[in-house]
Formats: sequence, structure tokens, C-alpha cells
Amino acid sequence: MKIFNPLQHSLCFASVHRLSPSTWTGHIPFAMFLTSILKPQIFVELGTYYGSSYCAFCQAVKELKIDTRCYAIDTWDGDPQSGFYGVEILNDLKNYHDSLYGDFSRLIQSTFDEAVCHFNDKAIDLLHIDGFHTYEAVKKDFETWLPKLSEQGVVLFHDINVREGDFGVWRFWEEVRLKYPHFEFAHSHGLGVLAVGSNCSEAFKEFLKFSINNRTQITNFFYQQGKRLENLQELQILQKTIPQQQETIYQLQANERLLLEQKTDIAKCLINKEKQLTKLEQNFLEKDAQSLAIIQLQQELETKEKQLKEENRRLQNKAVELQHTKQFLNEFNQKLIIKSQRLHGKDWELQATLAKLKNSAFNDEKIILNSNGNSKRNNTPFKLILGVVTFNNSQEQITQLLKSIELACEKLKGLPVEAEVFVVDNGHESYWRESNLPIVRFTSEGNVGFGNAMNRLMTTAFADSATKWFLCLNPDGTLHRNALRELLVMSGEHPYSLIEARQFPEEHNKQYDAETFETPWASGACLLICYDIFKKIGGFDPNFFMYLEDVDFSWRARSAGFSVKIAPRAIFGHSVLNREFNASADKIMLLSGRYLASKWQDSKFVKWAEDELVARKYYSSLSELPELSLVFKNEENLNPQIANFAHYFSFSSPRW
Repeated sequence: MKIFNPLQHSLCFASVHRLSPSTWTGHIPFAMFLTSILKPQIFVELGTYYGSSYCAFCQAVKELKIDTRCYAIDTWDGDPQSGFYGVEILNDLKNYHDSLYGDFSRLIQSTFDEAVCHFNDKAIDLLHIDGFHTYEAVKKDFETWLPKLSEQGVVLFHDINVREGDFGVWRFWEEVRLKYPHFEFAHSHGLGVLAVGSNCSEAFKEFLKFSINNRTQITNFFYQQGKRLENLQELQILQKTIPQQQETIYQLQANERLLLEQKTDIAKCLINKEKQLTKLEQNFLEKDAQSLAIIQLQQELETKEKQLKEENRRLQNKAVELQHTKQFLNEFNQKLIIKSQRLHGKDWELQATLAKLKNSAFNDEKIILNSNGNSKRNNTPFKLILGVVTFNNSQEQITQLLKSIELACEKLKGLPVEAEVFVVDNGHESYWRESNLPIVRFTSEGNVGFGNAMNRLMTTAFADSATKWFLCLNPDGTLHRNALRELLVMSGEHPYSLIEARQFPEEHNKQYDAETFETPWASGACLLICYDIFKKIGGFDPNFFMYLEDVDFSWRARSAGFSVKIAPRAIFGHSVLNREFNASADKIMLLSGRYLASKWQDSKFVKWAEDELVARKYYSSLSELPELSLVFKNEENLNPQIANFAHYFSFSSPRW
């Protein structure tokens, strides 16, 4: 059986010419690949709308230079699910389509039932059904067009993973996939691939055979390629908003100048009125008749003073508004730059990974279980305790985490390792379904903070002499099926090290050595701690309520003579880039940074954090800041030279 090699289908990595708003964007690399291996003589799409998917197929046909006739069938009137629209959608698509693909492609404005009679039976090699998405509609479309499919026929169903409203494609897909060879993707609303022909192309058959035992690798490959296009589409949208935001800044600045001019005019008027009042007061004794005018002038002066105060208040509000807008735009531009850099970085890493896949094969690593730390008794297996501290996490997050733990533990079979899960809730009580793994629930003590809760689990775990490792695990992530094995492989090779997993799709941009795997500090999101380290330095510093306890723990471990490593093949799914700004979390981060810097003797960073707490209006003055507490019962000799505050909250020189 041939092995699916994406490098043989370079069209998967092609730049897409038309990226219009669509949930189909994530499937375009697969559409390119499918066209490459099927080389259909006739391709028909039922339901085209903006033409994102259809133009991708047409682009593939043109770049492959194959003899394929393409037909897009749609009324271009809309429907109750996608909404109704006018002729502008079709006109926009024609303006783009006709000049590029008009020599082999046609846009047919018709209902599906009216158009079917214009195609011969057993003539269509590739059919894409993406019209009205109710169960009855998609079933009718399939049964109506099935006789038109050739012996090589393949059918695509979009939205097989949408279960809201009256969408019913998922229901029909579960029925029809039992009758034919198939493959499916869950991302971008889901895509079903159905081989209805009795004699599909050999390349497509090989792909289906290969997918039986390599489903995860295939779906992940095309998901990453589709995500690349979705990120590019999102980046283009963000870039289009920059001129509008810049125009807003210019308008606010113009308003500020106008208000300043008004303030100056009022101040000049006030000075003139004060001069008039002084003159009237000097002549008061001589001119009693002017007393009424003086009273009127005083009233007018009071009115002007009120106006001046009101203008001052308005100017202050406008200044604050302008400052917030500037801060927002600076943060917005910074995020845009970071995201662009990460996209380039991810693209580079993907190319490097593909190159490695081409030149080398994966070999199972042998896990080395050294005898350091807690010793085994009576040849019983070592224990690996996975500690989870929840705080009002969704049920979907808990379910996905547990499933990933079970799959990862499957990879430990045959090794002298037993895994258990320790759980404590800092928020509302979480639900964990029955599992083949032992799950130990601890009684909640309220929201005592991440570090304190983890210390409770860790202390209980290492009280058992069979426990060799404790794994800190965030509840809002998922383990790759090989993650636990790779962490233990790294621990076997470096038994006196803190070891963190590699987070995906967004990594910390701190440095790590590609040869020694040394890294300045390790994230507590997925962190393996061995007994020897816990015995020497204890757990997390309880003075950290949330954030930076992992940085402090890493530096303490290094001060005690241990090393900190990253296991780059141990993947932990943990997406944090799209989190919205939270003022409460921002305040806690600054307070934790202030305490960390004080503990590690960096007065410059302490001052910066304190100034930011006041500047961001979390405290009205420095005198209101809480007193620093530096009491830690297991405090060891710290080496301040290890700490790195030069890059602020990165605590390391950046990798990109």
C-alpha cells in the first residue's frame, strides 16, 4: 500500500486566489488534493453562493491543466438558512469567474431539480452537495443526482458537523456512510467524502486504504493547511480595518485641538470680564447707579466659570477617551504584528516538519525509568499522578480533557507505569464521567488559587512511595495521544529536570535549545515534576494566587541545581491567543509580577509593575498597594542571577 505523502501533491500548499467569507475556507487544501488525484471529467457543485469552494476547484483544474468541465448550479436567491440576497452576489462572482475559468466552467442559475435533466446518466465524476441543509433537502439532492454519478463517482457533503437549528446533513451522513466507502473531516463545519462509484480511481482507493490506520494524521494535516488559509483570511480582514481606525484617531485629534481653542477663548473672555469687574468695584462708591451692572456682570462671570468647568470636564473626558483609543490601537497593532510573526513561524515549522517526514521515519523511544526518587516496593509499577484544578470550566472542556488523557494513557500500556487522575474544584463542581482510569476527587476548599490547590494534590500524590511523577495539567487543554509517553521518555533521559510539554497551536515565544532542550522556565499548563524536585524545593509558592507561580518554581528548581527542559514531541493543545482582555486578570498578573520581582531582587521591575498598577487605575496611588509578603516555609537559597526581567512578562529573550 502506498503511503500518502503531501509533498507529492504540492497543490495542497498553493496560494488561493479567491478568499471570500466562507466556512468552506478550511477545506480548500483538500479540494485541491482531491482534484489532483481524481482528475474528474465532469465536476458539478449544487449550491455555490459566493463561490469560495467552486473557484478553488476551478483553480485546481486550471493549475493541473486537466480536461475537466465544471458546472456551478444555484438560484443565487438565498434561502432561510443563509438568508436572501439580490443579484449583486452572482454579478460579483461572474466578474471574477468568467475571465479566469469561462473556457471550461459555467455558472448555471437554476434550481437543482430543473438542472438535473441536462446531465447524462453516469457522467459526473465529482459532485459537491452544499445547498439547503435540512435532512429532507440533502437526501432528495443525493437521491435525485445519484444516477448521474459515474463508476468513478465521488460525492462531497458540507456541514456534516453542524447540529444547530434545522440543519440535518449530519443525520443523512450517518445513514449514507454505512453504504459506501468514506472519509470525513470535523473541522470547518465538517466535510463528508463518499465513494459511490464501483470503480473509483486507483489513487483515490489508495488514499482511502491509507486513511484506515492514519485517520488522525490525515485530518490533522488538512486541518493545519485549512487553518493556514483561515488565518490568512482573518489577517486580511484585520488589515482592512487599520485605515478606519487611523481615521478615527485623526478625527479625535482634530476634536481635541478644537476643544483646546474653545478653552483658550473662554479663558481670554474670563480675563476680560474679571478686568471689567475690578474697574466697576473701584468706581462703586462714586457711581451707585452702576451697582446693578456689577451684579449682572457677576452673574455673567459665574455663568462663564460654570461653562469653563464644563468645558474642562469635557476636555478631560475627551483626553481619556483619546488615550484609551490610542492604547487600544497600539495593542491592536501589536497583536497584528505578533499574529503575522507567528503565522510566518508556523509556516516555517510546518515546512521543516514536512522535510523531516520525507527523510526519516518515526521510531518508538524506549522509556528509561531510573531508580532516583521514590523507590518501588515489591516490584509494583511506578505511579504517574495527573493533577487537574478546575475553575468553572465548561463540560465540553472537561470531556475533551478526559478523553485525551485516556488516549494518552493507552500509549503507556506495557510499561511499568500506572496513571491516576487527581481533581479538585476551585469553582463550581465539575462532572467527570466514569473512566477506566482511577479518578480521585478532592473536597473543594473554595477558590484558594492555582498554586495552593496544586500543592494539595502534589503533597498527597508524593506521600505514596510508589509515585515517581506528578503532572500539572490545565483543564482547558488536551493531550496528544503520544504526549505522556514523550514526557516520560524525556524524564528518563533527564531524570533531574522539570519538563514541560510543547503547547499547540500557540507556543510561548521563549527560547529553548534545540540540542539540549534547555529552556529558562516551564509553563504550568502541562508540567511534569519528579519526586526529587518536590522533595528538595516543595511545591509552588503559596503567595502567588494566580499567574507566574510556574516561572518562580522553575527558577527555584534551577537554583537548587536542577534543569528545566521542554519535550518538543509532547504536544499539549492549549489555545489562548483569542482570549479577550480581562481587567481583573491583568491586575493579578501585575501584582504577581511585582511579588516575583521583589522575591528575586529586581527593584527596577518592581517599580515598573507598581507604576503600571496606578497608571491603569487599579489603584489610585502607590500608597494603596498591598504590602509584599515574602514568607515561604520551604524557602531555599535563591540565585537572582537566574531571573530574567529584561523582557518583562516573557522572562526570556524572544524566539520570534
